[in-house]
Amino acid sequence: MDEQPAPPYRSLNALRQANDDLLASLPEDKSDTEAWKSSTTRIFEFIQRAVATGVLLELPFERRAAQGLIDYWVASSYNMPIDGPKELLQSRKINTLLAPFDAASLRSICERGDQVIGKLSSQDEDLARRILVQVFRFSDARRDPSSEPTPREDLLSLGPPERVTKIINELVNAGVLRERRDDGGNFIDLQYGALGRNWERLRDWVKHRANLRDAALAWRRAGKDKSMLLQASQVKDAIAYGNLDEVEKEFVTSSRRRERQFYLRLGLVAAVLVGAAPLALYGYIKLYVPWMFDRDLNTVKSDASPPEKRVEALRRLTEYQKIQPKDIDLSSIQLKGDKPNGLDLTGLTARSLNLTLAKLENVNFQNARLPSSSFIRSTIDRSNFENAFLRLARFDNSSIGSSKLSSTDLFRAVFNGAQLCRVNFSDAIVRYASFFDVTFDDGQPPNFENSAWWLATGWNKHQREVLTKQSASKDPKSTKSFKEDLKSVDEMSTQDLAQVLNERAWTLATYGVDLDDAERTAREALKIYGANGNSAIHERAVANTQDTLAYILMQKRQWAEAETLLSDALRGNNQDEAIVFHYALTLWIQGNEQQAVIHLTKSIARNYSPTHELYVLRDLIPAGLESAIEAASIRPPGAAAKPPCPPPS
Repeated sequence: MDEQPAPPYRSLNALRQANDDLLASLPEDKSDTEAWKSSTTRIFEFIQRAVATGVLLELPFERRAAQGLIDYWVASSYNMPIDGPKELLQSRKINTLLAPFDAASLRSICERGDQVIGKLSSQDEDLARRILVQVFRFSDARRDPSSEPTPREDLLSLGPPERVTKIINELVNAGVLRERRDDGGNFIDLQYGALGRNWERLRDWVKHRANLRDAALAWRRAGKDKSMLLQASQVKDAIAYGNLDEVEKEFVTSSRRRERQFYLRLGLVAAVLVGAAPLALYGYIKLYVPWMFDRDLNTVKSDASPPEKRVEALRRLTEYQKIQPKDIDLSSIQLKGDKPNGLDLTGLTARSLNLTLAKLENVNFQNARLPSSSFIRSTIDRSNFENAFLRLARFDNSSIGSSKLSSTDLFRAVFNGAQLCRVNFSDAIVRYASFFDVTFDDGQPPNFENSAWWLATGWNKHQREVLTKQSASKDPKSTKSFKEDLKSVDEMSTQDLAQVLNERAWTLATYGVDLDDAERTAREALKIYGANGNSAIHERAVANTQDTLAYILMQKRQWAEAETLLSDALRGNNQDEAIVFHYALTLWIQGNEQQAVIHLTKSIARNYSPTHELYVLRDLIPAGLESAIEAASIRPPGAAAKPPCPPPS
C-alpha cells in the first residue's frame, strides 16, 4: 500500500509552533537512546509536513523561513547522539526541498468560496463578510492581520444564530473554513492561512477592516484630531464589526457623535429653510460636488493650467473630499514651483493623496496633513515637507533629493528601496518607519540630527555605523520623538495604570535614557499585575512588562536577571518575536551560544527586525553576536543598485 503523503501545516505560524514544540520535546539526556529514536521519528514527520507546507506559502519571506526550519532539522538529524538518522534520512529518500506553491488548489477553494457568497442575499453576504473578517486579528499595526481560531459563540453574536450557522456550514463544506473542538469549545478558523492573501474577495474585506484599525491608531497618535474621524457611511460600516478594540470603539464612537452633531445642525438649517432647501442640499451633494470634483481634478492634472490655478483647484478638492469622500488620484503628475519658496501647498490637508510615480520639484508641503498618502516611485527634488503630518505615507522606491523632512511626523511611513540624496530628517519622528534597502552616499548621508533614527527598521550594519556618528554624542531626550512619545504615554486613554507604567518604561528603554527611573517604573507595573487575577490577556501583559524590565537590565549589564525574566516571559507569551530575540541576546552573553543562535533564527524567521536594540546595546554586543544577527537577518537582494546621488543643482 502506498504511503499517504504528509499533510501540510495550515500556515507558517502553525509550522513555527510545531517547530517550537519539537524543540521543547528533545531529550535532555544524550544517553537515552530510545528517547532519541522517538525524537528521530518526530523530526522526520516534521520535515515531511514542513516540505508539504510549501504548497501554501507563496510569499518569499515565508518560503525562506520554512526552508530555514527544514534545513535546521536536517542538519540536526545528522548530529544526533545516536547512530542511524543520517542513513535513515538518505535510505527513505526524504525530500528536504520545500514543495512549490500550489496556486491551483488554493484557487479552487477561492472559487468555491465565491460560489457560496454569490448565492447569498445582500444581507447574508454582509453577514458572511463580518464572519470571515472576525476570524482575523487586527490588534497591532506593526503586523499584518492574521487568522486565528475564533470561538463559534463569538461568531453567532454577529447576527441571527440560524443564519450565521448556515453560512459557516456552507463555508466549511466549501473548504474555506474549518471547525475544531478544543478545551471543550468549538472554534472556527480559515482552512489555510494563505487564503487571506489569495482569495481576492477576502483580501479586500480584510484590507478594508485593517484600514479602520490604522485610521484609529493614527487618530489617537494625532491627539484625536477631529479632521481624521470617519464619515457617516464609514461609521455605519465600522459599527457592524464584532472585534473592535478599545481604541477603535472610541474612534468609532467619536466619529458617530460628530456625524450626529453635523446632521443635527443640518436639520436645524433645513427646518428654517424648508421647502426647496432639502432638494437644493441634495443637488449640491449628489450633483454639484461630484461635477466640481472632476472638473478641478482635471485642472490639477493638466500641465497647461497655470501653477496658481492648479494649487487653487487642489485645495478645493480637499474641501470636496470632506463632503463626499473620494480618492484624489494624482498619479504620474508633474508639479514644479518657479518661485523661491516653491509651489505653495503649505497646510494642505487631505484624507490621502495618490502621488505615485509623480515628479515633484520645488513643491512646498510645509505643515501639510497628508496621512497614508502615496509617493511610491516618485521623484522628489528640492521640496519642503517641514512639520508635515505624513504618518503611514509610502515613499517606496522613490528618489528624494535636496529636500526637507525636518520635524515631520513619519510614524510608520515606508521608504523601502528609496534613494536619499541630501535629505534633512532633523527632528523628524520616524518610530516604526521602514528603511529597508534604502541607499545614500556615505559622504552625504541623510541628516537625522535630533531624530531617533534607530527607532526605524531596515538599516543595514554599515548604515547604522554612519548614522551612529551623527547621534552618538547627542542626548536622545532632546529629540522631538522622545518628547512626543512621552506625551503619548501621558495621554493614553486607559484605566490600566500598569500598562501606562510599562509603556513609559519601554519608551525610556528604547532611547536608553533614565534607566534607573525606567527600572523602578517597570517593577511597579509588575507589582500591580501581581496583585491582579490571571487570564490570557493578563499573562501577555505580564510577559510584555517582564520583557521591558529585562531590556532595561540588559542595558545595565544585569544579564542573569534579564535572562530569568525573559525565560518567564516566554512561558506567558512564546509567540512574541521581540521577547524571543531579547532572550537570544541574554543567552549569548551568558555563554550559551548554541541556544542563542536557535532563538535568534526563530525570532528573525518570524520576521522580527532588530532596531533600537542594535543602537542602545551597541557597546555591549560582541562582534560574534553581531555577526550571528547579521547572518540570521540576510534578506534577498532588493531593487537594482542605484547610481550615485547627482551633485546639487
